[in-house]
Amino acid sequence: MRGPATGSGEGDRGVSVLANPRPHYPQRAQRLGVQGSVTVLITIGSDGRVIDAVVRQSSGDGELDREAISTVRNRWRFAPARRGGMPVEESALLTVRFELR
Repeated sequence: MRGPATGSGEGDRGVSVLANPRPHYPQRAQRLGVQGSVTVLITIGSDGRVIDAVVRQSSGDGELDREAISTVRNRWRFAPARRGGMPVEESALLTVRFELR
């Protein structure tokens, strides 16, 4: 993690994704040809860790929704938002897509 920014007006930014590996595609969903997108509301702590993640808009398939939440909570990594150069807690919406190739 970088140290605080110095100088006037520096250091303000929102949450940014450092790593977002693809979620595991559930076998049942693959077999049935289920695809979809899950919109997730995440809260990122000042340390960049996910504090909370909830489905805001479902894919229409509970298994895909659960996998999206699990992946975001356990595998995605974030750089925290900064205000005045200091890391702060912030919420953001993101979309996890499940697409068959």
